[in-house]
Amino acid sequence: MVQQFFHSARTEVRDVIDLDSLLAYYLVDSQTIKTSPQISKKDRLETYPTWSPDGRYLYFCSAPLSWSERNVIPDYFDEIKYDLVRISYDIDRDQWGELETVLSAKDTGLSILLPRISPDGRWLLFCMCNYGCFPVYQQSSDLYLIDLEAVQHQLAVSPGSISAGQTGSYEYRWLQINSNKSESWHSFSSNGRWIAFSSKRQNGVFTRTYISYVDQQGKAYKPLLLPQKDPNYYESCLWTYSVPELVQEPVRVTKETLGRVVRGSRKISAPFPVTMATPKAGEPSEPAQLWLTERE
Repeated sequence: MVQQFFHSARTEVRDVIDLDSLLAYYLVDSQTIKTSPQISKKDRLETYPTWSPDGRYLYFCSAPLSWSERNVIPDYFDEIKYDLVRISYDIDRDQWGELETVLSAKDTGLSILLPRISPDGRWLLFCMCNYGCFPVYQQSSDLYLIDLEAVQHQLAVSPGSISAGQTGSYEYRWLQINSNKSESWHSFSSNGRWIAFSSKRQNGVFTRTYISYVDQQGKAYKPLLLPQKDPNYYESCLWTYSVPELVQEPVRVTKETLGRVVRGSRKISAPFPVTMATPKAGEPSEPAQLWLTERE
């Protein structure tokens, strides 16, 4: 349950908080939605899931949920920080393993968000900011990288030891492509050699898409603003670019076609598992404060 709220005075007056959340997964063959106690804890906020390329692990972000009124923004909203965790998954048996902490907010002092893994499974790209779950509104948000292959090598050298995720052996590094403005939404190319990300470095207001080359050692090179036919395009563009995804060919389905399918009468029934995070029947779904009903 994501809510936008506003500050009376600061550089970026908009802010976002997740008041309640859980993770669920959809089984395509049986057309069912399921969840697990490990990814839908009643005292945690789970968000931003991403699979490892081999499908053996689900990475996501998790923060403590320590307030009882789910429709009220807590006074200590700027102290909410997310850990980066992962959990193993057995696709043949549809069974989940135990949670592992990849990176703890307690250790970094920052909120860890938006994990994305390169197609070869080696690099984990993520961002960190001062607090919360919405880095695009925070000037403090920067991009960081973890070499997962280095961690696997450590485990191979010391068999029988506790997993690296539990011992804090995952090492991360700040990328030199960061600016003094917000860096957020990012993705890898299919060969893992390029990343696209959103940045407000131009003027601090609009997010624009930048592209950076990443070599085999994980070094990211000077980012380039996504080119346009008209060199002055961005000077008059009032649109914000978010969540860039690198694709190998043009998207052949139009937005109008997708819209017709979404709004169409043909539907697949997929009952959602009821949990404590799901409002009970008869409870109001609207926040108590009407001014909190808007969200992006």
